[in-house]
Amino acid sequence: MAHRTIGLMKVLENADKQSKSCNLTYTSTIEIVYAMLTTPKCFAQNYLNAFGVTKENFYTYIRGSLDYNLPSGLTIEAKSCLFNAEKVAIRYGFNYISSEHLLLAILLTEDTRVSGIFRALGTNVDGLIKFIEKKIIERNEEENGIEKPNSLQKPQENKSTDNPLKGLGYSLTEKALKGHLDVVIGRDKEIDGIIQTLARKTKNSPLLIGEAGVG
Repeated sequence: MAHRTIGLMKVLENADKQSKSCNLTYTSTIEIVYAMLTTPKCFAQNYLNAFGVTKENFYTYIRGSLDYNLPSGLTIEAKSCLFNAEKVAIRYGFNYISSEHLLLAILLTEDTRVSGIFRALGTNVDGLIKFIEKKIIERNEEENGIEKPNSLQKPQENKSTDNPLKGLGYSLTEKALKGHLDVVIGRDKEIDGIIQTLARKTKNSPLLIGEAGVG
């Protein structure tokens, strides 16, 4: 089961805040997309901006799309899109769900609450879908160390600069910097111990041992 990135959880948190600021008891795809447009360092925001969707022009249509009769919590369509976002992530070879996966799932779902706003803005939804799919594939290749073939260059074997570990795993440091790791909660003591161990000049290889199921 794929986990949600810190970035995606921040988007969902901001979407909930947006709903409350409008005195709504629910959170729909409209609030989620607006949160993507207002959350810093959000991949989905860059893709939306590239197709002319900004927080300013999107916000002008929010007020006219409010429905105070919907039940509280995430709407059915929002839950469905989150479920489909996991399918999107797995389909493209990811073990996590990010904002770009959720945005793609929203765009692929017909007649969502946010669809009307995209139509009003004249957004090229089909072009945006293809653009996001291309970016997702490129990100997957980048994270897995897959180089794009270049017909102008002859293949070189046994490069001294190649890192053989890339084919055996991935860098946790790189994933942490990109916000692709789950938040660690309630493990401050263990984290401090690991930092102290890593800071040593000798005997600096920490070993974590715990009961089965603690992760």
